[in-house]
Amino acid sequence: VIFYVPSVAFPFSAKDLYNPEISPDMFKEYMTVNEGEAFKFGSVIYNQTHDSHPPLFYMVLHAISSCFPGQFSKWFGLIPNLLYYAVTIIFLYKIGKLIKKDKYFAFFPVLFFGFSIATVNMVTYIRMYMLLTMWCTIFAYEHLEMMASRKIKMKNLISILLATFGGVFTHYYFVIFAFPMVIFQMIWMIMRKDFKMIGKYVVSGGVGGVCAVALYPAILKNLTGTGVSHSQKTLQNMHNFSDWTSRIRKFWVIVSEEMFGGVFMLLLIVCCLGILAYLITQVLWEMKLQYHADHYEIAVNNKEHTKTVYVKVKRETYLICDIILTCAFVFVISAKISPWQVNRYIMNLFPFLSLLFCYLLYFIYKLWIKNKAKIHNDVDFCVRVRQAGYTNVFTPFAQLYHYESKSRGMEDNPEKQKRFQGEVLRFQARWGDLLAAGDPCTNPNFDIQREDFSLKILPLE
Repeated sequence: VIFYVPSVAFPFSAKDLYNPEISPDMFKEYMTVNEGEAFKFGSVIYNQTHDSHPPLFYMVLHAISSCFPGQFSKWFGLIPNLLYYAVTIIFLYKIGKLIKKDKYFAFFPVLFFGFSIATVNMVTYIRMYMLLTMWCTIFAYEHLEMMASRKIKMKNLISILLATFGGVFTHYYFVIFAFPMVIFQMIWMIMRKDFKMIGKYVVSGGVGGVCAVALYPAILKNLTGTGVSHSQKTLQNMHNFSDWTSRIRKFWVIVSEEMFGGVFMLLLIVCCLGILAYLITQVLWEMKLQYHADHYEIAVNNKEHTKTVYVKVKRETYLICDIILTCAFVFVISAKISPWQVNRYIMNLFPFLSLLFCYLLYFIYKLWIKNKAKIHNDVDFCVRVRQAGYTNVFTPFAQLYHYESKSRGMEDNPEKQKRFQGEVLRFQARWGDLLAAGDPCTNPNFDIQREDFSLKILPLE
């Protein structure tokens, strides 16, 4: 991949390729940059027109090798991959923080992805896939930041231009990744009627793509399936739907083995059961079965709605949906058109799959604790004790200190007051029957609205 014709023309026939004998000197000649060949990037571009990939990765490798003429080391490829990995980690962290506005949450997808088998394979595989993943991560972050901030900054435009140029100049699968994200971005901007933003966005990405094509015109032929044999095979795969399901299953196995140690389906089932359990406890649990004269009646706590219902979609929701739809699109299309069902064709999805998996776990966790009442938790605990068949015993010899609202603060703004009212309603809904029957530990002649054991004054009849 470093020289002109000798690097693409072997001195033996095709039938000898089954068991070729390559001498150490020949191997060294092919793998090293010799005197007079340093920084000959035209050689790299020429060779890649006979291969199936754009030349950026190999140009970097050639530049490093040119600094050490006559030598070759695996570190010439590993060190750049480690740098691409570091940049990917940084932008994955920024995406996680952008979605949740929580620096602690952002560490989990970074750790999950950073120490996965898939990442080890990407870094140690001296090909362009770690570099492709870096461009995809940068490209995704800039788009998500634009959607979150509802504006486009100069740094967004520059980053999108560079990521588009670098991605297209690295691997054609960058186009597959960018396509759905660009479509979602365009729809979002059109819905907002922000045509000035659309113009800047189109120019930024367009300039990046045009520059890549101008430097390497073979991109157009390979993208349209009229270039080298691999691009033609990709086009043939696109028109063949008979093996689509088997290809998707193969890539599913790759994701399971390299990202989740082969237990992805088990983890997915556990997560689904967690969501199902929440729905059962929060929906079916709130239903009451009441018996009437000749039938049962199911009573469900329901809130009245006005004629116009406004659905509030949180920022993290549409950002996550953007990532989910992009990953689904890339996964299905890659499975369909890839010449072989191997991991490298979906390596650029691994950071985003890590993020989605961590978000799923976080989502389930929040489901279980979000609706857990915080107020009256002492009363709630005592009632649960009685329901379990135990007795609440009060002793005057215990000395306890209670700091009112110490952990969560006072209800001093509309958001906290709304939360407070919701928790009161949930407490009343859970223990409505017991509240209606009255406090079993209080004399019915006392006024329960007061704390000084005053007698209840009933109106005269």
